[in-house]
Amino acid sequence: WAWDVQTDVASFDDRVRELLGLSDEKARSRASIIESRIHPDDRDRLNEGLMRAADPDGDGRFQGEYRIERPDGTERWILALARMHFSTEGGERRAAQLIGTALDITDRKRAEARQRLLAKLGAELLVSADEDGALQHLADAAVAELADWAIADVLEEDGTVRRAAMAHAEPAKLAVMRELAERYPPDPEHPTLGREALATGRPQLYAELDDAFISAAMRDAEHARLGRTIGMRSAMMVPLQTRQGVFGVAAFGSGRRPFTADDLLVAEEIGRRASLAVENARLVAEAKRAQDAAERAASRTARLQALSAALASALTPNDVVTASVREAIAAIGADAALLVLLDP
Repeated sequence: WAWDVQTDVASFDDRVRELLGLSDEKARSRASIIESRIHPDDRDRLNEGLMRAADPDGDGRFQGEYRIERPDGTERWILALARMHFSTEGGERRAAQLIGTALDITDRKRAEARQRLLAKLGAELLVSADEDGALQHLADAAVAELADWAIADVLEEDGTVRRAAMAHAEPAKLAVMRELAERYPPDPEHPTLGREALATGRPQLYAELDDAFISAAMRDAEHARLGRTIGMRSAMMVPLQTRQGVFGVAAFGSGRRPFTADDLLVAEEIGRRASLAVENARLVAEAKRAQDAAERAASRTARLQALSAALASALTPNDVVTASVREAIAAIGADAALLVLLDP
């Protein structure tokens, strides 16, 4: 690829043109390429790099990693490398043409993102004492590095399904997810993308979701519309399970790119770590309940012993009443008590 500084036009060979998702165009203005193909968050940085390369007092080097937004909605990462060629007119050095290459580094960037994601779901997740907190941590981490959206549904003892966590990479679309959950709550009797994973305990990869598939999986047209709004190009379903069996399912979706088998492996690891966190949280809660029950039992025993001792030393009916009332107040934390004796 090359950028002619005088005309402000960029030209491309067939390989770069295909990477950018251009049809038969071999040249476009710099502004047009940046506005139509470069991710909004990377545009200023790209322009700054070009200006530095064009600086007559600089070395003319250009290098950077940028996200490409293709017309089909997919996103690619490129590494752009170039060197500015300068001309000298009247003793003045001027930028003339930037010539370089572009490498597709999408796979590397996605691998780095997966590693960052798994790092976030390390020891901090495993020691979480709150079940829903662990699942929300899973969802938040997933949308930061892997997916556009993530949800976690938990199967309750009565057979109902509860949405325990949800997150979206675009905060505005989180409201749509909440609307989906309220209007179309999880229903184990209705076919869903996650039903098979929940029933079999095996992960599912839906690399490409077409309109027909989405319509069939949704309950009505409005359900399908809301689903497309949050992004339903690709999805993954991972069972959540402890040693006692499957207790829920984690779902990950993307509206920008198809998930791959490598993505599914990462999703499985996320599900495994989240499941361990939930199991640990449940064990902690069970231990706390057992400790509370033991403390209550010990307290009751101590109070009964105190009452028995007080009654054993009572010499009159009034002594019995006084001891009973005193110990009853202490046992239940009351402010006052009344005991009435009826004459036979």
